[in-house]
Amino acid sequence: MPSCWGWTTAAWGVGLAWLSMTALALGHVALVGHNVPFADEWEFIPAAVGAEPLGPWLWRQHNEHRLPLPRLVWWLLFQGTRDFRTGMYAQVVALSALAACLSVSAARRRGRAAWSDLFFPMALLHWGHHENLRMGYQINFVMFLVLAAGLLLIGILRRGPLQPLRDGLIAAALAASLMLCGAAGLPFGVMIAGWLLVLVGWGWRWSSTHPWRDALVLFVLAIGLLAYPVVYFADYHRPPLHPPSAGVLASAWVGLQVQTMAFGDVRWSWPISGVLMAALAAATLGVLTRVWNRHPAERARVLGVAFFLVACGGMAFFIGWGRSGFDWHRHGLATTMGLWSRYGFLALPFVLACYFGWLEYGGARGRHRVPAALCLGACVALVPNMLIGYHVNRGVAA
Repeated sequence: MPSCWGWTTAAWGVGLAWLSMTALALGHVALVGHNVPFADEWEFIPAAVGAEPLGPWLWRQHNEHRLPLPRLVWWLLFQGTRDFRTGMYAQVVALSALAACLSVSAARRRGRAAWSDLFFPMALLHWGHHENLRMGYQINFVMFLVLAAGLLLIGILRRGPLQPLRDGLIAAALAASLMLCGAAGLPFGVMIAGWLLVLVGWGWRWSSTHPWRDALVLFVLAIGLLAYPVVYFADYHRPPLHPPSAGVLASAWVGLQVQTMAFGDVRWSWPISGVLMAALAAATLGVLTRVWNRHPAERARVLGVAFFLVACGGMAFFIGWGRSGFDWHRHGLATTMGLWSRYGFLALPFVLACYFGWLEYGGARGRHRVPAALCLGACVALVPNMLIGYHVNRGVAA
């Protein structure tokens, strides 16, 4: 346990909550998990049993996605156990490890553990993620979340002075991995490429002994990230059962719904939750703008966080673009196409960026109050999340 953690009451409370939520998530899988394919997994049986070549299957389009990295991980897990529940348990293990790492990272940044760090186990391990936890293949969303959190905390907000080449290499590697996890990762790759190009443009400020070499490396990495979407869409086709998008307004509305699912299956709170998420985004960008103006030495990292937030918004918008056509023309603003718990893991990186953005740059009050408010929201949502998950559990287990 790191020295900054300490054995305070808050540290014990966060640790016990982490253990309890991990046990509950494992119990969820034990209750509803069955060693049979579920939903999309039926399409993967030929590849899983060796009746279909692995390479083409890894790259094949699935709805709007190409998922070579998650498919490979799912395939390896299945080959090792021949059990479709392995992916479900792997999700819980990964989420539990991520919650622990996020709690320790927050404690290190403020110098001590705090009760607001309850946010991490409460937000990542509740039963409101029932749509994801009952299908092993949804490990693709968990991988997206883990990689996005790594990009934020290791690639952009890494502690200590910014080292453009080192931090740029880490950010590029994580962004490339995110892009291999489907269409949701593409905005992150594009925005990180933009961040790297800004670092290249600021190369004259570097203290590196080889600034031109370092700038060239980052430039090549940025071009590589920008080239991947070209390959991704080379033979892309719109899924045959998906109607065209209902337009920009509809996509933004559905995208905002998607973003509210960061707190679990909270469709009951819409549209109040949408207003709160929009206010959180505006306030966080406002804090980043203030730091940009007052602390020039932090501009590179601040810009990286801002680009990360834009990538989160772009991802939600493009989910809305792909889903708004289903019922917007029939229901308009009453649509619920974005209010599905499966989007929770995709929406969480935005909230993590706000949490750590305020922790780093929120000032004497904001760095405590906003994380505490996010923790309060996760705790309030916990009870309905668990009740909804329990209800769904009973239906699936039956």
